[in-house]
Amino acid sequence: MLAKLHGVQTSYVSASGKRVSASMDSLVITLRSMGVDATRATMALRSRIRHLRGERLSPIVTAWNGRGSTKLRVDGKSSGTLQGVIELEDGETIEFSWKFADLPTTTK
Repeated sequence: MLAKLHGVQTSYVSASGKRVSASMDSLVITLRSMGVDATRATMALRSRIRHLRGERLSPIVTAWNGRGSTKLRVDGKSSGTLQGVIELEDGETIEFSWKFADLPTTTK
């Protein structure tokens, strides 16, 4: 779970269709290279969750064939308008403006 919260893929499906899981050692080493002390997993997990709760929007979103998505985290009391700029890999920018009241919500 700690690795996944840091965006580390913990397994993959091989060309033959077999799921291959990363070893615990490789996950610990990968997390260490990212500055995470995985030997103190509980403390690291709590720290990561606190960080993610404070992060309003992922700084990078990957899109394939022009489609991508992300989640914006705001409290339930937000009102007014959300405005921003999306900068694409080729340097093109897309400006947007949405009213908070019109945005879909989740309870997660």
